[in-house]
Amino acid sequence: TLGPDATSIDPPHLYPAGAGGKLRTQAALRRKRGIGGDVKYVATAVLGVRRARRELGELELQQATRQKSRARHLLTLGRAAVGSEGYDHPALNKAREMLAIVEDERSQHTATVTAADSELMRVRTDRAEKAKAYAEAITNIDTELAEVTKKIEPLEKEVVSASRKAAELHDSLRRIDAQIAQTEASKVNVKSQKLDPASIQAELATLKADRLAVTRDEPRIAAELDALNPRIAALDARRSDARKRRIEIDDEEKKDQGRAQELLAAIGAKRKVVDRAAADAEQMRDKVLLELGERIYVDRPTSMQFELAPVDAIDVELGVTDRRLMELKEIIGSVDKLKLARGIAVIVLALSAVGAFVWWLIYMLA
Repeated sequence: TLGPDATSIDPPHLYPAGAGGKLRTQAALRRKRGIGGDVKYVATAVLGVRRARRELGELELQQATRQKSRARHLLTLGRAAVGSEGYDHPALNKAREMLAIVEDERSQHTATVTAADSELMRVRTDRAEKAKAYAEAITNIDTELAEVTKKIEPLEKEVVSASRKAAELHDSLRRIDAQIAQTEASKVNVKSQKLDPASIQAELATLKADRLAVTRDEPRIAAELDALNPRIAALDARRSDARKRRIEIDDEEKKDQGRAQELLAAIGAKRKVVDRAAADAEQMRDKVLLELGERIYVDRPTSMQFELAPVDAIDVELGVTDRRLMELKEIIGSVDKLKLARGIAVIVLALSAVGAFVWWLIYMLA
């Protein structure tokens, strides 16, 4: 039997036989005997269990909130004890050593996080600058291509026109040469066909004069083509070079984007690991402070009565609510299923009897 001192145990003969507490009556739903009590118990069980479950859920939420508040006050208590120079406790030195280790780890994690953030900022800045340079280079190349295309289009039209003229000239020469050949051949058959040699010679002279006139245009057309082709070739080479440079810049931009994404992913993964380690360090710090606060709360030093008062109030609320939770669980578990079944059976029989009477009454009236 516990004596006045909670740390000692006294023998049973020191206390009278009737001394001690009373057992608590188990909470249960109200019930009455008889058929009427069974019928009424159905409504009592349904409504009572529903109300008890709703209240149970609300109280569990309140208990969770109180537990968090209690842990917060214990953390504050442990933090106050660690920061107090005049307070001494057996667990305080060990807690300070563990907190020093945790704080050292947290400072290292903070430095790593700062470095990772700086690296992220640098990579993003470099990527933004390269993207800007890429956009400017692409704009310049597109402008150059537009200018070259604008210059080369009229030249190509002139080349097409000159080529068409040259083709027409060659066709004319072939046609005149064919006519000259045909006329030359007709000289042989002059006697058999009784043709006039003078007319043949005149026709030959005319054809040769036409050929000479057509031939005079050939140097001019060739000169035009010779003047246009180098200019077009230079512009075409310039356009090909610009297109090649554009393809190279596009490839370099895609590669740089891939490198930047890989760097960002690697730094982000490292940052997640460091953040997780920092979170673990914070949890360890809170655990150490919470354990220290629990030890101080158990020892209850007189110098910290003011800090212990909020925890005492929360413990009282937790105890009262725990008792109520236990009563609600007892109420939910105390449902007399047999009595409930009897009440439901009575209700069903009564409704069946009423239904049969109504049906008989309708039948008789009909």
